[in-house]
Amino acid sequence: MSATLVVVLCTVMLAALHAYIIRGWGDALERSIHTVDELGLHGTTGLSVIVPVRNEEDNILACLQDLYAQKDRSQLDVIVVDDRSTDRTAERVRGLKVRWAELRLEQLGEQEGKKAAIELGMERAVHPVVLLTDGDTRCSPDRTTRIRRAWSTDAPHLLVLPVFMDEGAGWLAHYQRQEQAALLAVAAG
Repeated sequence: MSATLVVVLCTVMLAALHAYIIRGWGDALERSIHTVDELGLHGTTGLSVIVPVRNEEDNILACLQDLYAQKDRSQLDVIVVDDRSTDRTAERVRGLKVRWAELRLEQLGEQEGKKAAIELGMERAVHPVVLLTDGDTRCSPDRTTRIRRAWSTDAPHLLVLPVFMDEGAGWLAHYQRQEQAALLAVAAG
């Protein structure tokens, strides 16, 4: 067996072990989220949700419909910040405002980019706790309730939340799940 092959096999085995450990951390995090759900909403505050978008016309409706379906929607301030989309993203958001008057759409002026969109959203946010989410993200109806509960329980400076991908088949889908778990661990670290 050549030295190169041994190095490659050892690297693959270490990567697999690392992914296994990271996945265990993700499972532990999921269990802790369910534990937090059993707590009440004592001392919670409203939540400003900032959705920076650029050319998300195919995804923004699903994201905003999920936010509209939140169980604690009355405690939410949802701000979509359009980063100079060249498609119909802003038009789709305006269409939802007909049913959801509290939904806000902000458009970037001279600056551009996700960082500028987040900064504008932060300036316009009305609640001290802010959730950033992308325009192609989906969430369950109790996502913001869970976040508010976790925030009221521990008052952390930052919450890093897991992002779960649609389950695909094959080695590429498995690799993507493991990569996502590793990225979450790096962010938490």
